[in-house]
Amino acid sequence: MSSTDPTPHSPTQSRLNNPTFFPQHGLPAGALDTLMKNVKPFSGKPPGPTWDSWKLSLNSTIKDYYPQMATGAQFRLTIALLQDDIRDLVIKAGKDTTEHFEAFIKTTYPSSLWAEYYDMALHSGTLFKGKNIHIACSIGNDAAWQLGGTSHWCTQVTKALLSEFCAHLEQAPHELWNFTDYTAGKMTERFKAITQAVLASQARQAALRTAPGHGPPPLET
Repeated sequence: MSSTDPTPHSPTQSRLNNPTFFPQHGLPAGALDTLMKNVKPFSGKPPGPTWDSWKLSLNSTIKDYYPQMATGAQFRLTIALLQDDIRDLVIKAGKDTTEHFEAFIKTTYPSSLWAEYYDMALHSGTLFKGKNIHIACSIGNDAAWQLGGTSHWCTQVTKALLSEFCAHLEQAPHELWNFTDYTAGKMTERFKAITQAVLASQARQAALRTAPGHGPPPLET
């Protein structure tokens, strides 16, 4: 082969450089593009979701759009939707098979990584910083369970959520701060009540801003 001939690339190398290379036969038209618009690639580290949370989100999205998709097609899409470096690692390690993939991912990206992150963020007061109430509740739920799912951690996470949104909870029911007999099983209901209170407060503030006499002063002529 002359030096001017292009160097051939193996199928594996092509797959590494292009997630859309994955065989599309047997997949609904545009399935990969549709899922990529709805599910961010698995990053393998916080603050992104844990593997179990990400996989649940992906499976739910597939079920919504393609309820009849075959298991093999779902697996190929799962590989394609990994972050580039993770997909490279999986393929190079020869773990891109249904037999070895799941165990490899869970061993390489264990939930303990997220537990450590959530622990630090909770104690530094940054767990919910800059998040809206819906995202904050999602993070709080994941954090509580990754930290062990005990009543202690659910209480700590819920108190942190109340603290972060205290400016919107001045008219909220006092029961939101009652942690007597508070257990992990009550957290979802409490988060829902906190969300309703925060949204109600935000709606009141928005109404005040648009009420007559509360807008910006008229420009002088």
